Amino acid sequence: MNYQNRVKSRILKRNLVRIFELVQFKGLHLRNSQKTIIAGCLITFVSLFFTWIASPEKGISGNAFYNLVGNTGWLLLIILLFLCFIIFSERRKEKLKLWANLHFSDDNVSIIGGIGIVLLSFNALSYIIGLQSFSSDILYGNGIVVSIIGGIIIIGGGILLKHDINNHKHQRIFSNYASNESSTPQEKERANMKLPF
Repeated sequence: MNYQNRVKSRILKRNLVRIFELVQFKGLHLRNSQKTIIAGCLITFVSLFFTWIASPEKGISGNAFYNLVGNTGWLLLIILLFLCFIIFSERRKEKLKLWANLHFSDDNVSIIGGIGIVLLSFNALSYIIGLQSFSSDILYGNGIVVSIIGGIIIIGGGILLKHDINNHKHQRIFSNYASNESSTPQEKERANMKLPF
């Protein structure tokens, strides 16, 4: 019995170490715009556990997963996990695109995800303000504000990512054009005469 527990513990430890090493490696090789998106995701994730709704007289304090807020916390968590999947994954993301026959880019997904986070946060805020008409002691907490800020950071990171991708495309086209223009006719003939093997 003890041996089986140790085996399970070693397997779990090995898997956690692999995941940590992968995230650490991917984190070092991300663009600054992708790091901005991840920072916005972390801010929004932390905001899910802040106070979203409070009633000081009744002693009620709830986070994004509280019943009176609705399903906002779970929907935000799904969006955040999908954004992290899109940023950190390359092969599995492409397999998902092929399997689902979807054509999307990272920048568009991050912008739409950030807009979704902001809209869901405003939806929860409007719901809480509607509850204030029934009871004036119901207040919204800091979690909603922090979530909106995280969504805005994600949108900004998506815009920066779109700008980075467009710059990279233009630099590649310009460098190809410049290398073709600078070569002499003899160099072009030599380049055409090379064998492919």
